[in-house]
Amino acid sequence: MHAVRFHEYGPAEVLRYEEVPDPKPGPGEALLRVRACAVNHVDIDMRNGTSRLPITLPHTLGFEIAGDVVAVGEGVTEVAPGDRVSPLFQIHCRECEWCERGEHMHCERIRMLGAQSAGGYAEYVVSPSWALLTYSAYPLADCTPSILIRSQCMCSPRSHHSHSRQ
Repeated sequence: MHAVRFHEYGPAEVLRYEEVPDPKPGPGEALLRVRACAVNHVDIDMRNGTSRLPITLPHTLGFEIAGDVVAVGEGVTEVAPGDRVSPLFQIHCRECEWCERGEHMHCERIRMLGAQSAGGYAEYVVSPSWALLTYSAYPLADCTPSILIRSQCMCSPRSHHSHSRQ
């Protein structure tokens, strides 16, 4: 598959379109075909080297993603191939003391697609299946990816709260 990555910090010119290994979903994960990925100021800060988020180079940015499920790992019941989805941008562990109390924003092991793992500036991305918001009731032609991303932004705090107890 192809991805847009950078191997050094700097301006937009450091971005490279290159071939990378296909991601594979593990147990509890889903493989998504990326249909849209927003450019967020956090992406720019990470690329410039001014973000406080730790990343490893080379790196694939992008955490505001909309797409569809193409494969699922073992034990996945929340989504199925063909579902239109958008991953939560902050993925909490659901196991630490904070998550157990429903205060996932303080999670000791919180991570983000596009920060601690490869993001949506790629053809495919892997996400925990429980962290996917589904939009399958809406035909993609009638519900553009930008609307999916905007609705995730509006729904995320509530979705995070409801998912934090699962």
